[in-house]
Amino acid sequence: MTASLIAQLIEANKLSFQTKLAQFFPNISGSEQITIKQMLSMVSGLTIRSVPSDSTNEQVLLDEYIHQAYGTHTGIFHYAPINYNLLAGVIEKLTNQPYWNVVKNQLLRPGGLDHTNNYTDWFQRANHTTSYQLINQKDYAKAIHPSLNIYAREIGTGSIDMSIGDLYWYYRSLINQKFFSEKISTELYRPFKGEYYSGGLYVHPTYFRSRGEITDQQTLALFDKNAHTAVILMSNEKNNQLQMSAIQSIYSTISHSHVQF
Repeated sequence: MTASLIAQLIEANKLSFQTKLAQFFPNISGSEQITIKQMLSMVSGLTIRSVPSDSTNEQVLLDEYIHQAYGTHTGIFHYAPINYNLLAGVIEKLTNQPYWNVVKNQLLRPGGLDHTNNYTDWFQRANHTTSYQLINQKDYAKAIHPSLNIYAREIGTGSIDMSIGDLYWYYRSLINQKFFSEKISTELYRPFKGEYYSGGLYVHPTYFRSRGEITDQQTLALFDKNAHTAVILMSNEKNNQLQMSAIQSIYSTISHSHVQF
């Protein structure tokens, strides 16, 4: 979703894929060499010195990320959430709105996504999912009760929950250019040479895959290039070997093609 909002801002000529991070956060060392496209593809080399404090205040957290971030461009993929934390900050600077407000106005309402929410009232919702740990291969051995800060500090990269139906329809809308043009989409989902990741997705010749995990809750997705064939697996216990094998097998069976998760 963060990548989609950046793509919309690019289409509105408010920045470009080649805009430097220094235009927004010049105090981050190395920011004058880091482009928006590199951040979207996680080849920027950005990292942080330490994780943020226990605050749940969005502005406090963003200020800490800006203070703690540094990087030198490597050109090699390294999954680092700081890329998308800072992209959320870019979105706020260009829209003069809180990140969540932009998500609602630009993606959820146009996409008809009624079962997608911000983390802030997660624990107050009667049907929120409880996380469990896998211990010594014993399923659901221990419940996990994380603090709200765990979700708050994932701004731009994991601070939103949604139903499996909403996630599918979001992907389908995305692939069919509901939120921005085919031209922007082509560039957004064009990985750097030798890499697969771009715009929040892993891009393969005939399919996309995605993965998100927080507090041992995990979502895996595989879908073809028009999202007509898709498999989404959500779990409240992380078991990589079992879950990756399962989704790969199911998708391969219904698509009659070999995929690698």
